[in-house]
Amino acid sequence: MFSATVGYQGALSHTPASLAETRLAMLALLADYPEQVLFSPYSAAAHTDALSLHDLYSCPYPRQNQGQFGLGRSFRQYRSDLTWSREAACCVPDTDCADCRHYAAGSAIVTARMNRHIGSVDQFRAWLDYVDTYLAVWVQGYAKNPNLGTVPIAPVLARQTGAGR
Repeated sequence: MFSATVGYQGALSHTPASLAETRLAMLALLADYPEQVLFSPYSAAAHTDALSLHDLYSCPYPRQNQGQFGLGRSFRQYRSDLTWSREAACCVPDTDCADCRHYAAGSAIVTARMNRHIGSVDQFRAWLDYVDTYLAVWVQGYAKNPNLGTVPIAPVLARQTGAGR
């Protein structure tokens, strides 16, 4: 999933139409190849929402550079051109948090937000599918279970649940 770098305004930037098309492609692949594609309908919803992962879930770790805190304070992440910028040092180097849709970042951010998914049975099932997908991708020997949800559930913002950071 493409996430723009800081300041990028090029042709690869997502639009509402490209996000919708990407979501449909993800869901079609999941439907056509459920044994081969490690994904869930909620994964598609979370990574193709109009809001970024950062805007939907906020980062639960002190990674994003905020004042004196963040990875950039003590850790340098170099770009392919060997430059470095403290403002761009985050969980994924040089990514614009306002456009973050990274799979690995979502694995950490979404799974840490169980509290945002307890408003309904469908929300909780969607979160369990996301966690199950995360485990199947990152934990060697863990077998993905069939998804509990069959349709994408819209991500829930903290203000909708009353669940803050």
